Amino acid sequence: MYYLFAYPSLITIITLLVLIIITFFIKNFWCRFLCPYGALLGLVSLLSPFKIKRNDAACTKCKKCTEVCPQSIDIHLQKKIITPECIGCMKCIDYKSRKDCLKITHTSFTPAVITFIIGAAFILMIISANIFGIWKSEITTEEYRAHLFHIQGYK
Repeated sequence: MYYLFAYPSLITIITLLVLIIITFFIKNFWCRFLCPYGALLGLVSLLSPFKIKRNDAACTKCKKCTEVCPQSIDIHLQKKIITPECIGCMKCIDYKSRKDCLKITHTSFTPAVITFIIGAAFILMIISANIFGIWKSEITTEEYRAHLFHIQGYK
């Protein structure tokens, strides 16, 4: 990654310039559409036991919640925010116009059940990766260390 920015090629420079220019027209373009970390946050948000819910009776349709949303989600039009674009930043909750307009709701799962589900998911991923050979490498530890020392400039 260092070499990409330390010694940029023409393609790198053009790509970065295009991304910067697009960002002037589409808010948070990289974060919303291309960033792998943003995608991960979106998935976590979808699977989260906590959701943002809008109270129709208390909402004045001032659109302040939508204006402050970094993902440009039309919060003022939805009853419950269930979208992979929501990264769970809670800025809409901070800028609500009335006290009961937006609330954070949660599922009926207890913290112990949620912890068990998350732990089971991680264990399942580790077992699956080992079964399908995703984490296995033919490079020995000695070869890895030699490559690492070479990259870092050691002899």
